[in-house]
Amino acid sequence: MLITIKKEDCADTMKKLRPVLETLQDGATLSFEKGTYHFNRENYFSGWFSKFPCLIGTLNIAFYLKGRKNVVIDGGGSEFIFHGRVTPFLLEGCENIEIRNLTVDYDRPFYSQAEILEVRGGEVRLKFDEGFPYRVEGNNLIFYAADWENRLDKCITMLQEFDPKTRAPAYNSDTILCRIGDGVAVSESAPLAMTLYKAKDGGDGTVVLYGEKPFHFKAGNKLEFCHEDRENNAFLVYGSENVALRDVFIRHCGAFGVMGVTTKDLTLERVHTALDKKSKGLVSTNADSVHIIHCYGKLTIRDCVFENMLDDALNVHGQFMEVVDKPDAHSLLVRCKLWGYNGIEIYRKGKKVNLYSQNTINNIGVYTVKDAQYLPDNDYADVLLTFEEEIEGEVLHGFVENFEMMPELLVQRVKTGRNRPRGFLIQTNKPVLVEECEFYNSNFAINITSDCTYWYESGPVRDVTIRNNKFIDCNYSWGEAPIGITPEYETCEEARYYHKGISVLGNEFYSFTGGMIYAVGVDGLRVRGNKFVVTDTYPRRFDTPKYTLRNCNNCDLE
Repeated sequence: MLITIKKEDCADTMKKLRPVLETLQDGATLSFEKGTYHFNRENYFSGWFSKFPCLIGTLNIAFYLKGRKNVVIDGGGSEFIFHGRVTPFLLEGCENIEIRNLTVDYDRPFYSQAEILEVRGGEVRLKFDEGFPYRVEGNNLIFYAADWENRLDKCITMLQEFDPKTRAPAYNSDTILCRIGDGVAVSESAPLAMTLYKAKDGGDGTVVLYGEKPFHFKAGNKLEFCHEDRENNAFLVYGSENVALRDVFIRHCGAFGVMGVTTKDLTLERVHTALDKKSKGLVSTNADSVHIIHCYGKLTIRDCVFENMLDDALNVHGQFMEVVDKPDAHSLLVRCKLWGYNGIEIYRKGKKVNLYSQNTINNIGVYTVKDAQYLPDNDYADVLLTFEEEIEGEVLHGFVENFEMMPELLVQRVKTGRNRPRGFLIQTNKPVLVEECEFYNSNFAINITSDCTYWYESGPVRDVTIRNNKFIDCNYSWGEAPIGITPEYETCEEARYYHKGISVLGNEFYSFTGGMIYAVGVDGLRVRGNKFVVTDTYPRRFDTPKYTLRNCNNCDLE
């Protein structure tokens, strides 16, 4: 069945679209005549969600598909402009869905941008660009749109300096997490805020920020304010199977471009999170281009462009949960350590989990899930796991992970860079192939990691091939080398080898740092047939050897 949305319906698209989506049948194709469509909040789907990443609360959704099968949404080359806080696409429990040929953008971006006019130690004078409305009230800086406002004394704000010539983070620039206005630096609602600043009217349409730490910005650069919680992804795919995005452009969104959660077989082809060439803004997504949590089957990413994000290009990972109690010999009470991942149903009957020791992440056992109870009393952060096997030894404050729900990863011909931190974060134990990609990231281009100290994102790798890629002057803000293999735990020198089987073959490295690979805790690192050129594109911040290896074994280096 073919359903067509016509151009004359584009002024208030949701009014026409809402009843169509509510009655959409399996096997249907929803097609749009090419045009610019505006989506207004009056007719958004709205509901309370408690088990989606980074969300406990009410969520507005434009395209909401739940339990649908064999559906195609074809934008026909159209531009979709969304108004207000909304998730454009949410797929929940769907099968065989394709979304193609469309552009996602917002009428007012979820960041704000200013030119740095003057820096004087503890003060910086700014002039905000057109299209980023704000006001100063006392010591408080407030950004707003027609239907929302963000008070920077009430939320965490991330400041990132950009170079308008390169349209990338400024060389050797730091990211500042702060609150701006009256209040305290740390609170229950903003536990990560570290620096407190105040705002004042600087006259002539300018704003002055000042506070407890000096600024090290450069006059003439741009300052990006990220002031939105990570609630509204462009595409959220949850608990689904065989979903494909093709020929999709994400000009901006307030969170992740694409988030995949507990989904089997996800394909992204010609997906661009990147600025429009005419745009004067410097930010595409406020978070990662693509963020994957406990997906499985095959994750395929081809011919994409990921640029100008305020976080990573691609992050593929599982989740560590801390053991907080052992009620009996067969049960563990485990807790999600990072708010935002609460309640993701990754533990299922019959699935096997790894149990790791505290700090070192040494594997001390494999257990089979008999039952998993997600407990509502702590916003589903706590899960009571019952296992078939008896649990031996001291396990409190250790970690569990579901190592079976991890994807095989294929990434081909992807370009990524001009973003704040890293390129690809790879944390899956299934085979990984990254080939014919081009990296120009400000931090690690490829970071094979795992973390039980801060983000609690799990996954030791077992079979990774990185071949025929180009790495061009990465690490101009952070990092020692284009490829970093850095499991993050407290006593890495005492741990067993964590990552295994990594091959770096036939790549081209152009590095002003002098570094190529920084590796910790690896068993089996093979490096062959690569071209390495030291450049002078940026001043060298420090001298880095070509290879930096710590606690590694069975290394075959050219």
